[in-house]
Amino acid sequence: MKITILTIILLLIPVFLFAQTDTAQTYNLDPITVTATRAAVARSLVSPSVSVISASEISLNPEKSIFSLISQEVPGVFITERDILGFGVNSPSGQINIRGIGGSPNNEVLTLIDGRPQYMGWYGHPINDSYLSTNIERIEVIRGPASMLYGSNAMGGVINIITHTSQQDGLSGNTSISYGSFDAQQYGIHLGYQQNGWNVLGSFTHEHTDGSRPWSEYTANSGYLKTSYQLSEQYRFSLDGSFTRFNTFDPGQITQPDTNDWMHIQRGYIGVSVENDFGISKGGISFVYNLGHNELDPVYNAGWISDDHQIIATAYQSITLFSGNTVSAGIDAQQNGGNGSNAYGDLGTHSINDYAGYISVQQIFFDRLLANAGIRYAYNTYFGDIAIPQAGITYKLTEETNVRASIGKGYRAPQIFEIYQLTPRNGTLQPEDLWNYEIGVSHIFGHSASIDVAAYSIDANNTIVDAWGAGMKSWNTGGFHQDGIECSAQLFLMDNFTVNANYSFTDKPDLSQAVPKHKAYLGGEYRWKFLTVVCSAQYVNTIYGTDATDFMLKKLSDYTNVEIRVIARATENISFSIGSRNVLNESYQTIYGYPMPGRTVNAGINVHL
Repeated sequence: MKITILTIILLLIPVFLFAQTDTAQTYNLDPITVTATRAAVARSLVSPSVSVISASEISLNPEKSIFSLISQEVPGVFITERDILGFGVNSPSGQINIRGIGGSPNNEVLTLIDGRPQYMGWYGHPINDSYLSTNIERIEVIRGPASMLYGSNAMGGVINIITHTSQQDGLSGNTSISYGSFDAQQYGIHLGYQQNGWNVLGSFTHEHTDGSRPWSEYTANSGYLKTSYQLSEQYRFSLDGSFTRFNTFDPGQITQPDTNDWMHIQRGYIGVSVENDFGISKGGISFVYNLGHNELDPVYNAGWISDDHQIIATAYQSITLFSGNTVSAGIDAQQNGGNGSNAYGDLGTHSINDYAGYISVQQIFFDRLLANAGIRYAYNTYFGDIAIPQAGITYKLTEETNVRASIGKGYRAPQIFEIYQLTPRNGTLQPEDLWNYEIGVSHIFGHSASIDVAAYSIDANNTIVDAWGAGMKSWNTGGFHQDGIECSAQLFLMDNFTVNANYSFTDKPDLSQAVPKHKAYLGGEYRWKFLTVVCSAQYVNTIYGTDATDFMLKKLSDYTNVEIRVIARATENISFSIGSRNVLNESYQTIYGYPMPGRTVNAGINVHL
């Protein structure tokens, strides 16, 4: 720990020594969030804990997966990685844990695109490699259950990926090219056009790496298109879609390496929505169809082939009945389905439907106290019905200080693979759920700094365990209790120097894969004339992984990952960058038996239109 702190200090010393005022800027210390309430509201006014990663932060880290960025910059979140690019499937890589809740496979954290669920219809988990960063405007993360609004799988939290929209009339866009260690290539372009209420944006992303180990190659191509039109002063229509295809290999644990363990994955979706805004009442309706095709090698994965789909229709509306009051209500219908087969036989075609409605009420008292409460009632065609309540308060102690408290329930429904793929089948499998109790405080120091601290306690019930291998079966195993603390801070030392920091402590009594007990991050961004220097250090302590030889959890080494990137602006529209990850060349793993690459370098060029 002493070495870690010393490393971080040494990393930031040059920034302090050469820091000097450039141009005055306006800093957003209380960003707007739309995920916590389905309406735009300042982060300080919502009772759940919410983190926001801005477009600027994404643009400063073009070589990173968005999930790598989330894992660093959001307290309480940890996401496993196995290489410089690509997560793959059918391994612990890309496992998302929020406050120690994630599941394996990863179906206890819900991933959204523009507020709409995106995950596999068969297994119920997201495919991390299908979310590439070219078309992303910002990311919002709810740390804690959000099932009252979003239903199943939002048990541990929500990651909402919000896409770009053209912000200026005429043509706009951006293109980037980068190259780095292990033949890591990233090419991206997005173009947008806006005129007379019509907005269209398209993007394409290509990623490739040979991988840092034999048989770890990864290649992905992704396209995205969105168009919207302002039908009238009150109504706006949107249509969007995406398709991603990637091929990758799983090299296996280093003590038991795999050869030619290939995976071919295709994911896509198409969505349509109509939003309305009448001033005192806002809402919308939306429809999305997600689909996927998956093929895995015949040696290690028995030639698994599957097609899955997810159909979701949603309608919601909020209304202000009187001053300080907002009532919101919504309904949604969802079908998860698919078919799968392997060398052992055809598992058939199956689907599960879910129908739900929710209502929530928010009221502001005396311009200081904001109280909210809501409940969702859902009916699932497999297990029956469930009620999901949530309530919270936010109190403004001063103009700069807010305190909050909340209580909420989250749940995760049994997935198709747990019911029909694992045998012997368990016909009585019940949804797993948890209660989250939370308090927090946030404070803004003038225009130069902000800090947020949250403490939580979780009681989980009916935890589902999926046993893979001989005698595969899913069953409910009871529950567990855990506590944790999360802190984050943002500091503007001067007009051209920003520091971000976060720390999380997760006290999970039972050993769990990919849940660090301590996680700390410190990052700095310094701008001087045409140069921008971005440097960061992440420290991870007490983390476990599963050894494939005996299926036992074993402690991984603590580690510090230091990164640095220098961006030089050649003209107003062209910039060059060079960076390095794992600067200290540490030997570490986030998954047992999958060593991360040593020191790597990357260089690129970015052009704005």
